[in-house]
This record gives sequence, C-alpha cells and structure tokens, in this order.
Amino acid sequence: MSPSSPESRRTVSPAESPRSRGNDSEWSGCNSCHLRDQGFCSILQQGRKSNPEVEPRETSIRARQHIYRAKDQARHLAIIREGMTFRYVTATDGRRQILSVGMPGDFVATSFVVRDTAHFSVQALTPVRLCLFDKKALQQFIRSDLAALHCFLDLIVSEKESREAQIVDLGRRTSEERIARFLLHMATRSGWSGEGGFSFHFPIRQQHIADMLGLTQVHVSRVISKFRRSGFIQLGSGLLKITDPYALRQAAGGRNV
Repeated sequence: MSPSSPESRRTVSPAESPRSRGNDSEWSGCNSCHLRDQGFCSILQQGRKSNPEVEPRETSIRARQHIYRAKDQARHLAIIREGMTFRYVTATDGRRQILSVGMPGDFVATSFVVRDTAHFSVQALTPVRLCLFDKKALQQFIRSDLAALHCFLDLIVSEKESREAQIVDLGRRTSEERIARFLLHMATRSGWSGEGGFSFHFPIRQQHIADMLGLTQVHVSRVISKFRRSGFIQLGSGLLKITDPYALRQAAGGRNV
C-alpha cells in the first residue's frame, strides 16, 4: 500500500492531542462491558476504587482510520473495547508489513506504557470503540499495583512469544502452514476451545493476511480456496467457520497454535 493512498491519509489519532478527533461519547462504564472480568480490564476494576484518577473516556474510530502513526507522541493509553485494529510498518518503497491484530481487551499498543513514540502505526480494521486513559495516571497505577504490574509483564511476554512465532512462520513455514496457523490463532483468540466446529467474526481481508504472512494476495486466495474446497473452513459475509479442526491443524503442521 502506497503511503499516499486514501486509506493511509485518513487519520484519527488520540496520540496527537488531549481530545481525539474521533467521536467522543459519554463513558458508559465498565459494569456494562463484557471485558470487565478479563485480562488487564479485570485488574483495572479492582484497582479503580483506590485509584479513582484511572478513569477512561470513550472514543469511536471509523474503519480504516489511523489511531496512531509512527513517531506520534502518545499522550493517552488506549484499550480496545469493541472492534479490531492492526499494527504495521511501511518500507521505504511503500510495502506494508502487518505486525499484529488487536482485539477487544488488548492495549492498542503496550509500547506506549513505557515509551512516548513507536516505530509502527495502528489502524482501525473495523469500526472501533476505545477506552482512553490518561497516560501518567495509568503508568502510576501499573507501578504501584503489583497485580497490574504482573498482568502488564504477562502481556509483554505474550507479545514477545507471538512475534517469535511470526518470525518462525515467515522464515521456516510453508504458505499453507502460515495461513492455517493464522486462522487457528484467530479462532482461539475469538473464544474457540479447540474442540469441534467454531464460527467467529472474521473481517480480515486477504490483503491483510498477505501483508502479515509475507505472501501475495493471489497466493493467499489460492490457499484459502483450497481450504474451502477441502472442507476445512467456510468463509463468507464476514464470518469464518472451522468445519474440520483436525484437517486444519494438519495443514498447520500438526500442532496446536
């Protein structure tokens, strides 16, 4: 994707100013959020009583808009409440490498907890709702709360392990293995237990898969079509269904993701 494309020009960045240029709304609170008992959000629920300054506000971002751009100053920390994002870097010739997909409950970028800028950009894959936190307040909460610190460190280690797995995918696995592993990974992150068929929201386009796995869109299309013809998966209308988990795992190299 060229840096001058319409997609890359659309920007809404809460990193740039105290007030996001997205659509701010009155915060609906954690009590109505299904993430309140999961991951870092569960730690926030426990700590907000003693740290009332850790109070987020919500903002909405349209699909394809940027949340952060590389080298932006991060003045807020954001957790995804709804929707999906992706992080990417762009080579000097305009080629894009997607680093990861962000889902509800994830920090938009854990890097901003300890750094003011990052080398990557973050874009909304779908319409997104974010909970924005004052950076200094959340940093202080993580430093002062042992459970929050342990949870944050666990997030960092998990991200490191995911990046290491991606390196192996790019360097040592076939295209079929890469794509099968990615589909299984996304199913697991969407709540799949690993047993039986499973359907989940899958708004990720073939170009996104190609840019993440170091393939061409044409090659991704061929492999996805092969998986569909073989009855491993069903894909359509933004939904992906794993219909033959065993066969898809075999295509991924015979191991669980």
